[in-house]
Amino acid sequence: MELKLSIKETIIVKPLQLFKRQTIELSGLDRISPAILYTVFFYKSNDLTVFTEEDDQDHVERAKKALQKVLIPWYPAAGRFRINEGSGKLEIDCNNQGVVFVSAVADSKLEELGRLHEYKTCYENLVPVFPEASDVSENPIAVIQYKISAVTSRNGRYVTDFEGTVTIFSDTLHRYTSCMCRGRDRYITAMTEAKKRRNGPRRPRHHRDTS
Repeated sequence: MELKLSIKETIIVKPLQLFKRQTIELSGLDRISPAILYTVFFYKSNDLTVFTEEDDQDHVERAKKALQKVLIPWYPAAGRFRINEGSGKLEIDCNNQGVVFVSAVADSKLEELGRLHEYKTCYENLVPVFPEASDVSENPIAVIQYKISAVTSRNGRYVTDFEGTVTIFSDTLHRYTSCMCRGRDRYITAMTEAKKRRNGPRRPRHHRDTS
C-alpha cells in the first residue's frame, strides 16, 4: 500500500530543565552496537472523536511539552556524541542541545496497514531522513516523529489522540543502547504518561560500569 505523509514542522525540543554539562562514557556494548536503530510505535485510541485542525495542533503541542518533561530524567538524549581526544572512544556530551521533533499528518487508517509487526516498504516513510553529518557531534542522539491520522467523513475530519489510530513515533537512536535502546520502552512510556499529565516511571540510571 502507499502511505502518504505531509511533514508539518521540524524543530529542536530542549529539556524543560537544563542540566549542568557533563560527559557519559559508553560501555563496550554501546560502542559495538549498530550506528542507527529505528523503532516505530503504533497507538490505537479506544474511540473515534471529531477534531478540528486546531485540535490537531493542540495534540502536537502537548506532545512537545511531554517530550520537554521526559528529557529531564532522560537528559542524555538531548546531548550529542563526541570523540574523547584522550582515549579516542565515543562518549556522550550532555549539552542540552535537544531532540529533533518532526510533526506530520498521514492520510491513512491503521486497519489499512494490515499486520503491523510485518515489515512493509511504506514503513520507511515513517522514519525521518536527514543528511549524513561529517562530524559525529552534529548528529542528534534521538529523533522523534509524531504523526496524526486524518480520515475524511461527511460530518467532518476524524483524527485520533496521542494513543490513537495512526499516531506513530519514529525513535531514532544512535548507539546509545544501554541507556536508551534497552530502555526505550520506558522512554516512550514516560513520554506517553507525561502527555496524559501522569507521573512517568522511575528515573533511569545513566552512569554505569564501562570496563
